[in-house]
Amino acid sequence: MPFQQKKPISKNLNIDCEESKKHNFNRKISILKSNYQNNNKTMNFTNVIVAICSLLFIMVGADKFLSFLEPPCSLMGSISPLVWNILGVLQISAGILIWLPKFRKYVAGFFAVFMIVFTIIHLTETTYDIGGSAFMAVLLGLLVWNPKFLRGKKN
Repeated sequence: MPFQQKKPISKNLNIDCEESKKHNFNRKISILKSNYQNNNKTMNFTNVIVAICSLLFIMVGADKFLSFLEPPCSLMGSISPLVWNILGVLQISAGILIWLPKFRKYVAGFFAVFMIVFTIIHLTETTYDIGGSAFMAVLLGLLVWNPKFLRGKKN
């Protein structure tokens, strides 16, 4: 009989193997829990800033299409509708991409400069609805700069 299944040498060897698998699995789970807890402790403030920026990006980007924010942006009349819609798409994309650590600094850096430029444009046009763009520029600048208080303690 060439296809006969081999029996284990001993029952104890089979039990030891199962216990070893359980031990390794439990060890991996505890390492994952520990890494998750450490990352959560050190990343909470950064996540709060990312969440605020993401919410504002998506909200302001969607407003470019749906016009639900009051009062509307005072620059809306001086910017072509095509550029206005492109800005909306960029802002909604930024609200999603800022959650990905790989793209976070690029998104934050680009839009920090973007917000500063539009704050200056507002001021030169003698419109003063700059609160949102100045606030976002500061938050995005913090994400780019990444100071020690954002990184948290290293354990």
